[in-house]
Amino acid sequence: MDFDNFNKYKRIVSRAETKTDVLKKNLKKYYDASSNYYYDFETSPSVDAIYKLDTLASIEPTVTTPSLPPFLSSTETSDNYGSDVISKQSCLKGSEFLALVNDTECLKKARSFTGCAYVGSDAILLADWMNGELCQINKFGIVADILKFDRCPWDVAYVCADKAAVTVPKLHKVFFVETKPLRIVGKFDTGCDCFGICKVGDKFAVICAPWSKSPSLRMFSNDGHFLSVIWHDDVGHPFFKCPLYVCADMFDTTLYVSDSGANCILGISMSGERLFCYENNQLQYPAGMASGRNNRLYVCSKATGIHVLSNKGVLQEILYPEETGQSSPGALCFHPNGDHAAVTDMSSTYADGFWKMAML
Repeated sequence: MDFDNFNKYKRIVSRAETKTDVLKKNLKKYYDASSNYYYDFETSPSVDAIYKLDTLASIEPTVTTPSLPPFLSSTETSDNYGSDVISKQSCLKGSEFLALVNDTECLKKARSFTGCAYVGSDAILLADWMNGELCQINKFGIVADILKFDRCPWDVAYVCADKAAVTVPKLHKVFFVETKPLRIVGKFDTGCDCFGICKVGDKFAVICAPWSKSPSLRMFSNDGHFLSVIWHDDVGHPFFKCPLYVCADMFDTTLYVSDSGANCILGISMSGERLFCYENNQLQYPAGMASGRNNRLYVCSKATGIHVLSNKGVLQEILYPEETGQSSPGALCFHPNGDHAAVTDMSSTYADGFWKMAML
């Protein structure tokens, strides 16, 4: 390596960052010094001669439910199935759809479960992005409880028995909830939009500001204090384009980030070092992930199924929609026993429940 040229390159990058900061300060100064102009618009007399204003429709505000990012909400299917799979024997034992059961009218509405997590052996929490709710489902598929948020929750992570953490992006907060009954018992600020979350030992890893120019993975202590941020390498090259989900391996030594903007899965050490980048022409807009009891990583990929990777980022097999029944897998979590996983489906056909996949 030519260290003289490398050091010169680092100096150029440093000077560019300094000039950028100066430019931002100047722009803010000009903005603060600028004046606001207000205009009053009046109808021209000639308009009455052309239009009958009293017959025109009035404008009223329209309230709509929040939508998913287009690349996750799409239900297009892909026929580009390849054969670059190592394993010849599938790890899938069986798959069945569990429709939610509820006697109230609350279930008769469109739903979109973007996050899921088992809390104990008998209950699963589903984050309903479309309706701003956290649903608690018992082992029979019955909606046992619903917690309403002021804004829409995105992801949910297991913390300990009967307790979970929920991200609410627009509130810039992570909420702690208990399940008996379902209620908020704490929270902490992330300082920006927060999406994917996972528990790593006594810390939380949170995906922050995925739509910004500098999306990052931030680490927080168990009580919500900011610890560190991961977003670029040693020379300033950003790691992410649009990350949405994060999880850890079963030993809490490696973090996995699904980047829907770059169509890849990144393996990152706890110190922030990039370990691997998994890419595949069948990996389309990767979303939710989870590590199984065999320490393999299961990744939801829109329309192409679930990619199963080793802890080193090597493809083991792909569970195609024909095997799993899922049209557009979104979020995924494993039961504490590790014998099966719960998978939510972004397609409207299966939005009123989740899939249970039994594993070998």
